[in-house]
Amino acid sequence: MFTKKYLKTYFTYGLLAAILFCATEFIFLKTSNFSEIWWLFVGNGLFMCAIAFQIIALSNRKTQTDSTQNIVLIGFLTTITGILFSVIITTLLLFYYVPDIFHNGKSETLLENAPATMGSGKTDGLVFTIFISTLIGNFCGGSLAYILLPFTFIREKAKDSKSKVSNN
Repeated sequence: MFTKKYLKTYFTYGLLAAILFCATEFIFLKTSNFSEIWWLFVGNGLFMCAIAFQIIALSNRKTQTDSTQNIVLIGFLTTITGILFSVIITTLLLFYYVPDIFHNGKSETLLENAPATMGSGKTDGLVFTIFISTLIGNFCGGSLAYILLPFTFIREKAKDSKSKVSNN
């Protein structure tokens, strides 16, 4: 699972998923309006599509030797890698768009039109909303893709080979 071939796959698809998510996050940060929060959910969907594309590509290879368990684990590790890249890119975007995040008092960049239940923090919930979407939203989207798709798209086999990861 940690061979050079798979590590390249984790980083390639993880970075692709992170870039797709952060592109929509960039649009949301430019507006900083609560009514535009749907951009974060579109980003979560694009993140899920990148993980799904990887699972479909792995499942439909001509020389497929990976078991279903291995493909699920590859999807999990790619999702974690994508989330790590997303957090790094999100942090950089926040430092650029909310430069006074560590100064005293209210930030100049606030989440406009936010409901009272979002909290009254430094940015009125902007940073919290973005990081929750980055961590939980992307994990849920990636998990949905790597749990459902290997069992749907894997080529029929007479017998699924044993996993190289666990001691079955």
